[in-house]
Amino acid sequence: MSRGGRAYGGRHISAKLALVLAGAATAAACGTGMPSASSSSTTKSSVASTSTTTVPCATRPSTGTDKTAQLTVNPGTCLKGRQTVKIIGSGLTPNNPGGLAECNDASGQPTVTVEGNQVPVSCTNPVAQAVITNPDRSLDATFVIITGITGPPASGTDSAHTQALDDARSYPCPPTAAQAAAGATCNIAFGDASGDQVSIPISFVPNVAPTSTKPGSTLSPSSELGGL
Repeated sequence: MSRGGRAYGGRHISAKLALVLAGAATAAACGTGMPSASSSSTTKSSVASTSTTTVPCATRPSTGTDKTAQLTVNPGTCLKGRQTVKIIGSGLTPNNPGGLAECNDASGQPTVTVEGNQVPVSCTNPVAQAVITNPDRSLDATFVIITGITGPPASGTDSAHTQALDDARSYPCPPTAAQAAAGATCNIAFGDASGDQVSIPISFVPNVAPTSTKPGSTLSPSSELGGL
């Protein structure tokens, strides 16, 4: 894990941070509490309306903003699984712990409990990608993109009263053809302990191959879960 470019050991987080991380991931997948067309915040991106770009695929950064916070994923388009992207942030509260998650924002998906909060089953585990903002209010981090099954962020029974490990299979990145046709995309969601929350849309190369075919790839290896 990284700490804004510095070493950040351990996975223990406060209840406040857990709430922020869960809120950021939930917002990315459910469209609540994060930038939207009806809010004062904006999300600026060069991606298409679906999470799979068309040929030719032009690599560009993708940017999301919320209040004073701005985060850019570079590249944010033409992505492949296991690709490492750079995440640069500005306008953040300094020296704050936070986390990153990759989510499919298709509506209607079940949620699962993470640190006492409900997070969509499509999301990677936000606690697994811990970061901390820099003293100058910036963020300098990396994130490894997953294609295929990205969730769930935790195991157990989800809000649909079925296993999150099973339901996560229905919400991959890129979204399914039906989800993309309905306007679903994939996002990188960021949240920190001060309440900064930014969602950045990402897109993939056409017909991108899945790198994760089992659910739970970002959960603890001690759990009985699938891997990349």
